[in-house]
Amino acid sequence: MKVIIGLGNPDKNYQLTRHNFGFIVLDYLANLEGIKFNKEPRFNAEVASLESEKEKFLLVKPLTYMNNSGLSAEKVKNYYKIDNEDFLLIYDDLDLTFNKIRLTGQSSAGHKGVESIIKSLGTNKLSRIRLGINNESKLKAENFVLQKFSLTEQKTLNQIAENAISEIHKWIEK
Repeated sequence: MKVIIGLGNPDKNYQLTRHNFGFIVLDYLANLEGIKFNKEPRFNAEVASLESEKEKFLLVKPLTYMNNSGLSAEKVKNYYKIDNEDFLLIYDDLDLTFNKIRLTGQSSAGHKGVESIIKSLGTNKLSRIRLGINNESKLKAENFVLQKFSLTEQKTLNQIAENAISEIHKWIEK
């Protein structure tokens, strides 16, 4: 089994915020695949299952709020006995231009959700899909990430999600 964790915050008032980009991509994937997320209290997350010809995948949206995402990741890891190389993280990245996707990274780069997962899993060697949100405003980072995407940005979210899903499929095929 492999685990794909999208990072975000669970409350409805965080929907369509930049910090929920990971949730947005997983919701888009679930919609494409015709699967639904269900609350799973033992993981403190919403989860959905997806299967390929070769493997089963668990899509995970932690309900712990961003800064404690590692708690859900650790519970999933321990329950299913998942190796760290079988995790894929999907999250927003302030250092990338909006509409850019990057697959590399060895540190959290200050992202509290990623920091939490690195700490809980005991490694920074995790597969990643980093989704650019670039803060060109004068807002503090913690305020910028909690703002909703602009209307112009919202018009491109589906295309970005499709590009991210293409990268998910490449990761699955490895």
